[in-house]
Amino acid sequence: MNNIKENKEITLPVRVELSHLGIIDGYYFLNDILFNGFAYDHRDQQLYKVYQIIAGKISAEQDYGFFESQSLVKIDYAVIDDDHNIDEEMFYQGELFNGITYTYSDGFVWGEALWVDGYIVENICWYPDGSGLIYLYETNYHEDKCQFEWHYKQLKSVNIRKGNIDAENRFRLALNDQNQIKSCVLNASNIASLAKLALREDLPLPANNPAELLAYYPLADDILLNLASDENFNYFVAHSSFQSIKKLQLLTEYLSLPVLSPLMNLPHLTSLSFDEEGLLSYDLQNLPEQERKIKQQQCDERNYALLTWLFSIQAKQHCDISLNASSTEMMFSYYQEQGRLMLDVNQNDFNYLFNVLPLARISELSLRQCNFPIPLLLEKLAQFSHLKKLTIKEGIAYDFDRKELDDKAKAEAKKVLDNRNQLLWELLVTLQSQLHCDIELILSPEETVQQRYPRLSS
Repeated sequence: MNNIKENKEITLPVRVELSHLGIIDGYYFLNDILFNGFAYDHRDQQLYKVYQIIAGKISAEQDYGFFESQSLVKIDYAVIDDDHNIDEEMFYQGELFNGITYTYSDGFVWGEALWVDGYIVENICWYPDGSGLIYLYETNYHEDKCQFEWHYKQLKSVNIRKGNIDAENRFRLALNDQNQIKSCVLNASNIASLAKLALREDLPLPANNPAELLAYYPLADDILLNLASDENFNYFVAHSSFQSIKKLQLLTEYLSLPVLSPLMNLPHLTSLSFDEEGLLSYDLQNLPEQERKIKQQQCDERNYALLTWLFSIQAKQHCDISLNASSTEMMFSYYQEQGRLMLDVNQNDFNYLFNVLPLARISELSLRQCNFPIPLLLEKLAQFSHLKKLTIKEGIAYDFDRKELDDKAKAEAKKVLDNRNQLLWELLVTLQSQLHCDIELILSPEETVQQRYPRLSS
């Protein structure tokens, strides 16, 4: 699918203050290297000339910088900096400002802004790195924002926003050192608005629209996708080298289950993780009781449907699977080949998973729970018949409305906690005698109790 044939170097002309350059025998130097780029000669806080310099020699000159204009006022931004309020009209010499401002820093030109009737209508910024190369290019035009980042002449990220905050369309790409897409965000109700990413066509990019960029750059083996609708998901699948994915982390909050069907046919898939970042558990608990019950049921049904999908995909692809769900703070990971299961779940989720997991295939279980009844734990965990290692961690039940405890209440709470921990350890010892596995109890990051099962040496 991808069209990349070589790692093209992407460069933008460097823009500096003329006074920042060294000159030897009529040649201009930057950091002891013959300069290539534009040099701005500004005097008395006004732009005088801009010189194009190639291999240290002036090749052309003009009365403007990036924004072409002979008639507009051209001044240093420092002239109006103290008076500029972004929400108010800007006046210059008693009149609404129509002109161009230039921002300078450490000898470099960092930006130009075009003003019409006292407001900025477009600005462009170039951020140089320590060597003088441009590493970040940014434009703002009305409500649109465009940002490209480079590292040593290689494109590293694309960040595009079109439209206002209430109806914005976003597209983001991040690339790794191998020129592969490692993450993508596509949140666009109107994908057509992204057809032209950058307003101007002078950027040295392989493409100026999402479809061609996705087709140009290959996908990394390990990729993160945040796609905000079924349409966005289908768009990404259609234009990228989707079939090459090996490890996928997918934010699923806005995606319907049927649209996930292409995941069933990824030939190289080894790991699949769903992140369901919808309603937070904290917000859920603060809803009125009846509304909370309805929302909780909806969240549970969604989470369990996603788990069913994961198990179905795993059955076909034999890949590792994970689900992180914000509504119940569920963290589930099952590494099939190693037989390793990691759970951080509430009691309802644990009961559901217990009924769908292949218990006999699990050899290592790590369970983080909070105040699960000891008899329940004993009954359920005893059915993991092939365990070689069992780890239990006692979570903390947070009460955000809890009042500060006095010393007596603190002592009583500690007594209850110590008793609970003792019961958990006795539970583990009992299970060890039944399952013949190593056991571990994590009481805190600093305190862990563990005991290996004595096995006869072969």
